[in-house]
Amino acid sequence: MQMEKVMILHVPRFMNASRLAGKRILNVYFDAFFLPLPEEMNEAMRSFLLNEIEEDEIWNEYRILTGANEPMTRFLKNFFSPIINSLKVKFGQNEFDIYCYHNATTHAENANLSEEQLLLEFRCKATGKLFLDEWRQLLKKLVGESEENYYRKLLILLSRHYEPVILTYDASVRFLKEKLSDWRVKVEYTYYYWRSPMEQLLVYSMIHGVDGITKEDFEKAVKQQIDYLDFILAEKNIDIAHEKWAEKASKSLVRRRYLR
Repeated sequence: MQMEKVMILHVPRFMNASRLAGKRILNVYFDAFFLPLPEEMNEAMRSFLLNEIEEDEIWNEYRILTGANEPMTRFLKNFFSPIINSLKVKFGQNEFDIYCYHNATTHAENANLSEEQLLLEFRCKATGKLFLDEWRQLLKKLVGESEENYYRKLLILLSRHYEPVILTYDASVRFLKEKLSDWRVKVEYTYYYWRSPMEQLLVYSMIHGVDGITKEDFEKAVKQQIDYLDFILAEKNIDIAHEKWAEKASKSLVRRRYLR
């Protein structure tokens, strides 16, 4: 029996990645597309594809559903805009099913955790202390959210289609791939990048557990995350900020290799 195909389109949260994803969508065949947004937005997203509502109305609904603040909503709107506008073009050429496969509660909790992380980062900068216990607790909450069980419903929806695309901005596609063992999975990475220190901690914790990180490595990663924040604060464009940080990090890695 031939296994059905599914494509995972990995799009990290950078505008360059989003624009590349928008271009890629125009050149891929699919009969269903899955977006990492609250499932309660399914009707709004379909109405957008049908030109029945404007893009702003999607994000007004997102704010109502999740309670997300204005900066977070604006960031997501900018990030998803190239993607959903390409989907609208594609829909006009050949209709397909559209699904949002997250839930509003998870998005609301993630928004709260993002604010908690930002406050903790600023406390570290203001006091010069690291608050490692609080970082560990935050990381455990983030890992818990990353393991949110939306997979069962996703797999049911996927079973209705023969060539779907799942878009994800998760730090790693490993865990999604594991859930798709009955499918022929193709992963496309729109944008190769250095994971931020916090992303590195999150992925490692999801594999080995938060308590599996040594105190030395954990402290080092938190210091690197505070350094990363300096780059973010210095630039209006997060893509540029990340590239500058990655350039510094790569030079530091090369330098350490030569010092050995």
